[in-house]
Amino acid sequence: MCGRWRIFLVVPLAAVVAIGQAVASGDEIKIGKLTYRDVKIVSSSNGQVMFKGLGDNNVSKPVRDIAFLMVDGEQAMNRAENLLLAGKSVEAARAYKQAESMVSDLLCELVKYRRLTALDRAGMIDEATDQWLMLMNKSPDTGTASLRPVRLLPAGAEQNVRAINLLVAAREDAKAGTVKRCAIDDMLFELYRREGKSAHLAELANAMLAVKSSAESSRKLSLSSPSALQTRFRAMGVMIDQRPRQVLKELQTGLISGPYADWQIPWALFLSGQARQHLAGDMDGDDKRAMLVVAGLDFMRVFTFYSASPQAPEALLAAGEINVSLGNRWAARNAWQAVVKKYPDSQAARAAEEMIAAGTKLRNDYPTSQPTGTASSMVGGGK
Repeated sequence: MCGRWRIFLVVPLAAVVAIGQAVASGDEIKIGKLTYRDVKIVSSSNGQVMFKGLGDNNVSKPVRDIAFLMVDGEQAMNRAENLLLAGKSVEAARAYKQAESMVSDLLCELVKYRRLTALDRAGMIDEATDQWLMLMNKSPDTGTASLRPVRLLPAGAEQNVRAINLLVAAREDAKAGTVKRCAIDDMLFELYRREGKSAHLAELANAMLAVKSSAESSRKLSLSSPSALQTRFRAMGVMIDQRPRQVLKELQTGLISGPYADWQIPWALFLSGQARQHLAGDMDGDDKRAMLVVAGLDFMRVFTFYSASPQAPEALLAAGEINVSLGNRWAARNAWQAVVKKYPDSQAARAAEEMIAAGTKLRNDYPTSQPTGTASSMVGGGK
């Protein structure tokens, strides 16, 4: 139980002045590289810390951005902060736990947030998950959701398994579509991938996509919880071969109505191209060719307009594959060479090198100039 009884003594004014001169007054908070001194912490909730600075103005900052803090008169908490600063995360986690019963009610929530940070840095994924879920139960908002543990252990670690079990149990009580449920799903995605649990990953993705999304719900997710929309995109990627039509419809609705942020658009375009590519697999003749051309254009839009996005290398690689399906090997080789040149350190570059090497056996099939007058010549020419 947080909080404690405080005993106040009446002392002469001169003594108070002397004490004030002997020690620094006010709290200190370091956010990134910026340090706020002589401030007063006034509250901590919803993943935010609020403090009063110069001119009595309230300043609110995400708890996740706190690099270090010192609270006037709170020795137990300050000791934990010093341990965390020194890189002693395990000891810091214990110290924060002890401090919970020693700090004022005002600081209790902040101490719990900081203990979560220490547990995550220490790689104690199971205890960090338990702490995070406890905080999410009290404040199921985007601020607290953003504090979810990120340091997973190597595959096969018992702590990963315990974390998964905690999340699965918590997921059953979380309502679909809420920030809490989406945050839990996001973390489960990461753990299932780390543990190689492809069947569990597919089951989770299928359950998520079973909840239909509208343009309005996509807009709300994009604005209020970007990580939630990110999780839904991941689910689409997992299930795109089984639900290509649903995925394409949802993505096109989002792209046309405009709820996606700039960083989400290339991902949506990339998934759209993949969905069309899968749909083309069940088509024949001109219908198949037309669908492949549009898929290739989706991939090329990612590369052309969002070349710095994480999806750009894979999109250009996929544009090359589309051209192979269209019989345009010249454009395919061009696209793969562009991947190697522009994104040499990417996984897509390694895949492109393998495709180029495999294509050398068919070198005579490559024309000496770019073909013209065909739909396929529009796709993957490189930049």
